[in-house]
Amino acid sequence: MKQEIIVEYEKLSNPPKDADGNWYRQRGRKLETLVQRLLELENLEPRMRYRPEGEEIDGSFLLGDKVYLLELKWHSAELPASSIYQFKGKVDGKLLGTIGIFISLSGYSKDAVDALSLGKTLNVILFDKEDFEVCIKEDYGFRKVLTTKLRQAAEEGIVFFPYNSVSIQNDFHETIEPTLPQVLSYQSVSGNIVTENPINKINTDIILICEGNRDREILLGFMKKIMKVNPIKRVTIVVAMGKYVMPKVINSVRSQIDSDTDIFVIVDSDGEIDKTMTFFKEKANLKSENIIITDPYIETWIFNELPDRIADYMQRNALRSKQTIEQYIKSIVDSIEIDDLLKKDSSFEIFYKSIIANEKPPLIESKSRKKEYST
Repeated sequence: MKQEIIVEYEKLSNPPKDADGNWYRQRGRKLETLVQRLLELENLEPRMRYRPEGEEIDGSFLLGDKVYLLELKWHSAELPASSIYQFKGKVDGKLLGTIGIFISLSGYSKDAVDALSLGKTLNVILFDKEDFEVCIKEDYGFRKVLTTKLRQAAEEGIVFFPYNSVSIQNDFHETIEPTLPQVLSYQSVSGNIVTENPINKINTDIILICEGNRDREILLGFMKKIMKVNPIKRVTIVVAMGKYVMPKVINSVRSQIDSDTDIFVIVDSDGEIDKTMTFFKEKANLKSENIIITDPYIETWIFNELPDRIADYMQRNALRSKQTIEQYIKSIVDSIEIDDLLKKDSSFEIFYKSIIANEKPPLIESKSRKKEYST
């Protein structure tokens, strides 16, 4: 049964060359069926696509004695905050304590997660594509991912916590593994989420916390270049999916690492370098040298001039070159020489020197140096 779900998901993930609007609409319907089968397999009693007066709910399920509402999206672009708020409005109108589970296989914009996190009531938990793939490929994967996210939401107020993170080792082997090295389970009798068989702390030399998936791909590409000539054994990159939720993710990860593991945050200035620096010093309890501020965005490392609507621009170029967004970013990073970038961008220079720890990084400048190269 699980293998059938995996096979169906792989088909839906690879559109035919002649796929049209109707194919993508049908994919949305088939996703609902796939999720229903997954929840049934985990004995979560799903009920799909029903219509209370004046609205439509994609589905619901039971975990213990609690009902959760479902929203499923699979678009071509990251979802904005407005999409999540629309679903949150449905959840707000239900029984007090109801929680909504929003699954977006196209991800979320950075501002979407921040906007939801800054609200007064936290009653929506976010899953992205990588979370969902854990759900369908591991035994009781949906329960694993959900209980991990519920605990982070309860303890830290995190609406999106990545179940998995990517690590790279000095042999350039990438591994995908749980962000927090523990097994969580849900006790239906007590209604509690508990830890079973705790394992060792996060085994890595350096942890990089970044805002979004594109940031992770950029960092991953440059870390491979840096590790070719520097004796760094292992680096783990964690995506917080938002700027103002990053301190909460840092606090959660910090409890799982050894004292000699360095945490670095790589964050966009959004035009406010001093304010950003102060925010992370106070909220995340980090030293200045562990706060890498890209001005205004990390994409300044890979573009000569920042295009308008960066996400859309990159998505269009990836499609035009018949690449995934990850492949597109990798091709750009591969074309950039580290020595050239060190000379041309002050925030990258700070990042590089902080990572290799050969010398104390210089004080951050109020503006990044003008980029002189292009893709």
